[in-house]
Amino acid sequence: MVKQADEWLRAMILSFYAEALATAAAKRIDGPVAHQLALLETASLVSGQAGRPVGEEEVARVLLDASRRRRAHRAVAPRRLRYRVARVALKAVVAESPVEAV
Repeated sequence: MVKQADEWLRAMILSFYAEALATAAAKRIDGPVAHQLALLETASLVSGQAGRPVGEEEVARVLLDASRRRRAHRAVAPRRLRYRVARVALKAVVAESPVEAV
């Protein structure tokens, strides 16, 4: 079970990481160096806000989990769309077919 404090920390990590990447891009730093700097900066900023040490490993774990969740959501969404389209098509076919009273 996920604790509310964990969700707060997760949201803060994702927010600070995005901001750190934007800052690196503004400084014209890109690639793996930008990601490493953003990881270090995020760990430092979140540690101050959380009131406990948050390491780069924990930040990387949260980022990896968020990436996996996004990928899983993208994989499920097209299936749902195909199911909805099939249901609508089936309803149209049923509505157009003549039904005889028995």
